[in-house]
Amino acid sequence: MSQSVWHKHDIENVLRGVELTCQQMAAQCESPETDSYRRGFQAALAATATSFGIQVNTSPLAPLPNTSQPLPRPARDLTALREGV
Repeated sequence: MSQSVWHKHDIENVLRGVELTCQQMAAQCESPETDSYRRGFQAALAATATSFGIQVNTSPLAPLPNTSQPLPRPARDLTALREGV
């Protein structure tokens, strides 16, 4: 049986793409339930990253940004989680 090799950078890119999906969905409707869903989703991404040895910041997530402003880029968000910014 062959084994595929994934580099951490590739896994981070996949997680960024999944994170972007969550941000786009959350920007569609603001509610306490959506914010709870987003926080749970982010926790699952952090757990997945940790499973691959990617360090993440375990600080509480900030509230969803005001939808009148552009959403932050997911690459920056995941980097902030990894670097503890």
